[in-house]
Amino acid sequence: MTALLASHGSNTDVLVNGLVVSQYFNQADPSLTRDKAEASAFKQMFKSYVAGLADGVVAIAGLYDGTNATAEDPLLYGFLVQTTAVDNYWIHAPLGAQGSGAFGNPAKSISGISTKYEIKSALNSANLIAAEVQLDNTGGGLDNGLILSPWVTQGSAGTGSSTNNAAGATANGGVLIVHAFSDAASLVVNLQDSADNVTFANVSGYTVSPTNSVAGAYRYPAAGTVPSGTIRQYTRVTWTGTGTFLALFSRK
Repeated sequence: MTALLASHGSNTDVLVNGLVVSQYFNQADPSLTRDKAEASAFKQMFKSYVAGLADGVVAIAGLYDGTNATAEDPLLYGFLVQTTAVDNYWIHAPLGAQGSGAFGNPAKSISGISTKYEIKSALNSANLIAAEVQLDNTGGGLDNGLILSPWVTQGSAGTGSSTNNAAGATANGGVLIVHAFSDAASLVVNLQDSADNVTFANVSGYTVSPTNSVAGAYRYPAAGTVPSGTIRQYTRVTWTGTGTFLALFSRK
């Protein structure tokens, strides 16, 4: 029997659109569900159901800060009042996403629309906030993967360590997600795979080129495109250029 690997919630990191926002929050709760339709008939002992679409909401809460353009208040307020609601790309990493020690940590990438933002002020409390993000298929929905390159600054081209999918190759492709900070300069991130953890090659199409000097999140393949193709047992990322970024890969 595999032993439980317990972890502490204080290690959690939250990112959105190429920004680390963990310092503003002390609660992040993805709640995932799936619709069902009853398909029961006479003479059955138990009810029958047909599975429907996956759904989810992320509830976040924390401390109010409106001191600069990337602080929590202008950020969340801006998401909520956009004239045309768009998907924002969040990452929830319970074991952390920053620093070399975060390599290989599991994390969820969540594409969603902001549907709630509250500011709570009380005489005997710090100013608090609460917000919700509704999972949305338009931006790709939910991807569950491993961090192949943690959130660190890379001053030169390089190659990350590899992760091992013990079950072997994956036949249904995957999703590469890169969050790049604003100081990215000529950064290009490539996904590579290998059958033996020795000889690696770029996976065709899985290349992300962030826009210089713009913080943002990038996804390959684009939302609405079903991943396909074989991803071999071992995966890693390489990069050229310099910048501060995080890369997450989700096998399908």
